[in-house]
Amino acid sequence: MQMTWINIQQAENNSEKNIIFMPSFLSDGLSSNVQLSFGQRRIKAIVKTTTSQSIEVNDYSNPMQIYLSANLLNELLVQTEITYQLKIHDNECTIGPIIGLHLGEQQYYYHNRHMKQYIDSMHDYQSIGGLIIAFKDGSIDETENCVYGLYYHDRKKQWRYGKFPLPSVIFRRAYKTTQDLADRLYKKTNGNLFNSISLTKWDVYLKIREYQTFKEFLPETAKVINGQDVKKFLRKHSEIILKPADLSRARGICIIKTVSTETFLLFDYSNGVLLKTIVDNIKLQEFLRSGNFLNGNYIAQPYINLAKINNSPWDIRVVMQKNRKKQWQCNGIECRLAGKEHLITNISRGGSALSIREATSLSFGEQFTTVIKAKVKDAAFEFCRIMEQTNEHFAEFGLDLAFDTNQKLWFIEANTRPSFKGFKTMDLNNYYHISTAPIHYAASLAGF
Repeated sequence: MQMTWINIQQAENNSEKNIIFMPSFLSDGLSSNVQLSFGQRRIKAIVKTTTSQSIEVNDYSNPMQIYLSANLLNELLVQTEITYQLKIHDNECTIGPIIGLHLGEQQYYYHNRHMKQYIDSMHDYQSIGGLIIAFKDGSIDETENCVYGLYYHDRKKQWRYGKFPLPSVIFRRAYKTTQDLADRLYKKTNGNLFNSISLTKWDVYLKIREYQTFKEFLPETAKVINGQDVKKFLRKHSEIILKPADLSRARGICIIKTVSTETFLLFDYSNGVLLKTIVDNIKLQEFLRSGNFLNGNYIAQPYINLAKINNSPWDIRVVMQKNRKKQWQCNGIECRLAGKEHLITNISRGGSALSIREATSLSFGEQFTTVIKAKVKDAAFEFCRIMEQTNEHFAEFGLDLAFDTNQKLWFIEANTRPSFKGFKTMDLNNYYHISTAPIHYAASLAGF
């Protein structure tokens, strides 16, 4: 198998045939007709030889020049402004990688201003090259195997609009899309769509509670249907937390603490800011009804007495990602310390980031750092091992774990669209490693 960095230009030849022109050192061993693949487009092409070029250095900055006939360029939907890799194996030539970012339906997503948030994911682009496309449901033409969207232009550090082939690998970044469409794309890419299903907190709980190897980390979890469910849970646990099953980043959360049989203290984050209120039984039921806590989308868990630093609780975000060898690895661990007088730790809610060594030293003592870090990583790898048995295609999890004041480890939740903001302030190189890992994984799935 031969890999070569290439640029593609339109051949001056005006033939209507599908022709690829390449140097003789590349075409040697190929028949006069080859299968040419570009994303989900595959076309028979005639090979013709051009004058050989020097190949002393061949990398992203020094690509070989390949020419395609106008008809072939149009059929494949090739963008000529970027640098690709060419893979030659047997009698097939694959140009790529062609990677898709399947985003949400909101129109404003598809503008260069919004797409700047994905520039960090392109940090290693020059080691990958190829066509990286952002698209949405409505821009897919399944009949023609093409999509309309934005592609990344590395030299300009911009996202530009165009029409492209359906990618050979898709990184699913939106879950409001219909699962039927995701399943069809999964089949079209031969399973190379990752983050293949959306999992709510309740879905995750149901999947992992059956495994004895992980059961010790799970707090009791119940689905909230009505006010009696909450009252029953409060009788069993004097402090509970209500969470929307399908939201992340502490959105919609409420913590309820029992003050007396008839009195409760609410820490309500459901509207994005903390509101503390003392209510009686009747007011509690009114609050639950008016706040949509009884719409069937909430779960209840006991509020864990988390380990603290200066009386503020902290938890742990573990970034688990698949590498180019298709293996899970731990690419980052950050601890998140709640802001003053807050009970939730999210950076977006005023929390701050610190290393696991710093957090464990301040909370438990430096002598516990090694064993605590090992416990965290062991639990994270076990979670990923369990999720592999679902036969779905996952490649990235942001796992939230926490220790209580007795150093018992608890599983809080798993995010398939994790945020990495804390890592950017702690270790910029590690942040870039995390941000680019899914693109490297996608490139490896595409064969590059």
